[in-house]
Formats: sequence, C-alpha cells, structure tokens
Amino acid sequence: MSSDEDVLQVTQSTDGSATVAVTGAGSAAITANYRSDTTMGSATVELTVATKALTITGLTAEDKEYNG
Repeated sequence: MSSDEDVLQVTQSTDGSATVAVTGAGSAAITANYRSDTTMGSATVELTVATKALTITGLTAEDKEYNG
C-alpha cells in the first residue's frame, strides 16, 4: 500500500506479488505485509521522487499556418 498514490501506486497480483509505479514527484511510504508459517509482520520504506529537467536535442520546429 502507498501513502500517496499521486507519487507511487502499488498494484497487487493474485500470486501475492506487487508492482510499484511512479506516478509523480514527491514522497510516499510503501508498506508491505508478510506472513509465513512461522512469522508475520510488515515493513515500510519511505521513497522520494524528484523532478528532473527535460532536454530535447536534434529537434527542429517550423511555423505552420493553422488549416482547420
């Protein structure tokens, strides 16, 4: 489970595994619960996703009249 789905989104599979997707910049905590024959518990990790400037090279643009 994610504390902020605007930053990290967790999708659980039917086999018990999960996938984490980055959905935006910010901080979020992910908590995983586990259980075996002898133990059970949870683990939490805090992740921070920073924004990064985008640089595009090798692209040229030309003016074009709008033709509807």
